[in-house]
Amino acid sequence: MGTKKSMYIFIGGSITSREAAEAKQIAERIGTVCRVLDRLEHRYDVDILTNTAVHKDAKAPEIKIPRKYLKAVTPGLVSSIRGLRMKNDPHGLTDKIASYKWSLDLLEKAGACIWDVTKSSSGSGFEIATALAMRKPCLVLFDRPTVSTTLSGCTSRLLVVRQWNDKIEQTIEQFIKKAEQGLDQSLRFNVSQEMSKWLPQGAAARGFENVSDYLRFLIEQDHHQLNQLEEK
Repeated sequence: MGTKKSMYIFIGGSITSREAAEAKQIAERIGTVCRVLDRLEHRYDVDILTNTAVHKDAKAPEIKIPRKYLKAVTPGLVSSIRGLRMKNDPHGLTDKIASYKWSLDLLEKAGACIWDVTKSSSGSGFEIATALAMRKPCLVLFDRPTVSTTLSGCTSRLLVVRQWNDKIEQTIEQFIKKAEQGLDQSLRFNVSQEMSKWLPQGAAARGFENVSDYLRFLIEQDHHQLNQLEEK
């Protein structure tokens, strides 16, 4: 009998600049996500997102950045971008660059990503866009009347956007189980020159941004139809 493979799940949210009451609400929502992941036996890191004490009165928490990322930031790299960043920044660029590299590594190793964006965050938005570019399945949760139109209008089939409700644990579990199936298996096959020219047109006509998503849709659709026939 095979052993279930544990995935690393990236969890994000905007909490570091929130006052105590808001931080508590965000931490509770993150805790709900963690309960589902614990049940499914997957790994994650949420120390910053659940330690509400360090966020009281909007004080920035002390984030312990792994040493290997700090060592990777050279003075030359800092100098090369200093003029392109904020003037008189109270926080050193070295730590910020190291945190950026750290986040990229976590996104890269993630099997799936989940964010709570109830409180708007440019950092979360940047992470979501980066994760989608890496072709990671992304679940974005919010607890307010509306969410960004840009986010909602994104046509990537890797992105799921949901409002918090009493069935949210079921939503999270379904998302993770689909991510467990994986999207990292590649297939190579030959097509005629005529078909090669037509595929991008077919993808665009169906509203897909690329041929891969279009072919995946067609295969999934065919698989679903065959399953229905077998059940009859």
